[in-house]
Amino acid sequence: MHIPIPAFGESLPKTKCHIRIDDPHISKFLRLKKQIEAVKVNASSICNKDMSNLKLTVEIFKVGLFRDYKVAEFTRDYFAFIPANKRIENTNTFARCQNSRPSRYYGIAHATALINGQTVKTLKVITNRTISLPCGT
Repeated sequence: MHIPIPAFGESLPKTKCHIRIDDPHISKFLRLKKQIEAVKVNASSICNKDMSNLKLTVEIFKVGLFRDYKVAEFTRDYFAFIPANKRIENTNTFARCQNSRPSRYYGIAHATALINGQTVKTLKVITNRTISLPCGT
């Protein structure tokens, strides 16, 4: 196995930060506690460095005939100090169902944070699967 060696002037990443995103689902919590039928996507962020000013954004998209439509977006702002390896979650992103017509959904998550005085952005992470749910939006 060949391991690439950084060229002169390049540096390897200094942090190991990542986002985990769950597949879309019908929220049992919202159904039981708030009597709302909704499609929901959760995500979490963890980093091996101390950080602050974390903005963890989750977006829900519905697959359309000619293009996909964003049906929900929520950003969790966490301004306080976050110690290394602490998991921060965004569990507030959902879109209410208007009817029970099957529709296909996926989610995207991304984040920005202040690490060692620099603003760092993650790449966008997409759910593993596009899920068909009985939830027309």
